[in-house]
Amino acid sequence: MTKFTRSRNGCKKCKILKIKCDERKPRCQNCIRRNVEVCDYSKVLRWGGRPYRKNNWNHRHGIIGKITPKPLSSSVFLSSIPVQDLSVQNDQGLHSEYLNKENSNNGNIDDEISQSSLILADGSPLHPPKPPQFISRDFDHISLSAFQLPSPLPDILLNTPHYLELFEFYMKKTAYLLVPLPRELFSNNPFCWRFGQMALVCPSLLHLLLAFSSNHRTMIAAQKIQSEPPPLEEPWSLGFSAESSLVSFGDVGAGNILTNKLLMKTFSKLLEDITDERRRKSDSTLATIMMLAAFDIFFSDKRRKWRAHVNGAGNLIMERLYSSNCNMLTLQDTIEQNDLFFLTRWFSYVDIIGSLSSTSRVITTEKLQAIKYKSKFTDPSVLYSRRISLSDLEPGTGLEHTVLAYLADVSSLIKDKEGKQDESGIESISQEMLSRVLELDYEITIYLENSELERNQIYKKYYSQKPWEEYKKYHILRITNLIFGLTGSYQLKRRVLNLPLESKIVRDLLIRITELVDKYVPLAASSTSCLSFCLFSCGSDLLHNSMAKYRPIYLRRIEALNNEGVNCAAMAKNIMNKCWKFKKNWWDLLREENLDITFAI
Repeated sequence: MTKFTRSRNGCKKCKILKIKCDERKPRCQNCIRRNVEVCDYSKVLRWGGRPYRKNNWNHRHGIIGKITPKPLSSSVFLSSIPVQDLSVQNDQGLHSEYLNKENSNNGNIDDEISQSSLILADGSPLHPPKPPQFISRDFDHISLSAFQLPSPLPDILLNTPHYLELFEFYMKKTAYLLVPLPRELFSNNPFCWRFGQMALVCPSLLHLLLAFSSNHRTMIAAQKIQSEPPPLEEPWSLGFSAESSLVSFGDVGAGNILTNKLLMKTFSKLLEDITDERRRKSDSTLATIMMLAAFDIFFSDKRRKWRAHVNGAGNLIMERLYSSNCNMLTLQDTIEQNDLFFLTRWFSYVDIIGSLSSTSRVITTEKLQAIKYKSKFTDPSVLYSRRISLSDLEPGTGLEHTVLAYLADVSSLIKDKEGKQDESGIESISQEMLSRVLELDYEITIYLENSELERNQIYKKYYSQKPWEEYKKYHILRITNLIFGLTGSYQLKRRVLNLPLESKIVRDLLIRITELVDKYVPLAASSTSCLSFCLFSCGSDLLHNSMAKYRPIYLRRIEALNNEGVNCAAMAKNIMNKCWKFKKNWWDLLREENLDITFAI
């Protein structure tokens, strides 16, 4: 057997990308294809071995933009507007940075939230303002060992370098667009370590994560190709295999082929899992089906496949519930950490937000089974203790379980309203439904107001004198939870009560949400991705010319997400522009175009 000797003389770029370098000088073929001007063959000595690498993986570098304070004149809900906003001095420069810097990370803007301040009821700032910066972090040099995955890795990863590269990309980047918190604040991301561990023993899930990563990288490459002039160097060689590590850096067609190949393997393996009695009931099978739904949502499927996957996951969940003599999913606050709890909570989130961001009258081909929810409210003393420990907001979704339950009630009322409208064809609301809507809207408003007031008091008492880093994570979750709650109240007013946009109640609430987005939500980050539904639904309602000045606030974030490979953002932008152009409600436009889409990322 011929002994293989690994060369250590490749250029730095090839080493970073973990691909084979042909070591040609002055530039290797890989650098020529990537239009890298300098091919660096210099040697760097590093002392300390593994401890050195471990202690330096969170290294920060590079300021890529600046923030300028820009106070708003209008008041905002719960006095929760920061003294500094996220307005960018050079917006075009930052946008260009997203397009041209291959290693820029979503977390580089999340730092801005730590620089903003909530205002307490007595007028004092929740956190003293600091000069905000855009910090770029590069996690490409983190090894898989940091994720504490079972060893050894499956042969498919060890024998195919590009698959290992895709798996790393999913773990380091894709998984963090599915949660509201950036990597440096959320090391326990379940889409990363839970799904990563499941995938290593479940071939169907592993192939799906690879497909997700492959398509994500392909979408980013496609955006770069659209925004950058063609390279002057030689074109991409057609001789490269779809398995090549060059695929996701420029060859979009080969990337699509590879994604489809991986999806075919996923469906083949999943069919075996579903037909096997034991594997059908496993958490990994449920995770695979939910991840298929996430794939179609993330990349903007318009053919209702996402809904079929959610329905399939719902059937598996209901089978488990029936076996325990239960027919409803319980939304409750709990510290339970097992896989099934996470999967059912994630399912509830996707199912509820999916219902809110679509219209029931679009579904003509099949009537999908409706999952019923019941809420189990936490004892106030227990809830207060959870808030003191900053553990009442679920980091996987950014929502408090009570707010998620309220959104489920909002979705149910919208379905009831549309169902009666279908039968009668008359735009009317019964006295009984009117009473339900007003009661629910009042409950949501009072709950948000009281909960935010209590959180402000807790901050002032327990955290105001501590380093901001201890509160930064919770601050992001507070903003996400508040925007979702306000959006639920807004949907009640517009879609059930049919209040016009000229209504002062509607206008003021929409402005409040918009100001929160402008102040606290970065252009492209984990939290921005998870607020896609709120950005879409509220942004689409800026129909009047008097509200047109707020449109760029939403458009900049939607476009930045699209540049980060979140392809459903392009669909959101397209529908928003049509709403503004034709002065139509987004749910009416979805019916006219027979679209059943969702933004439940």
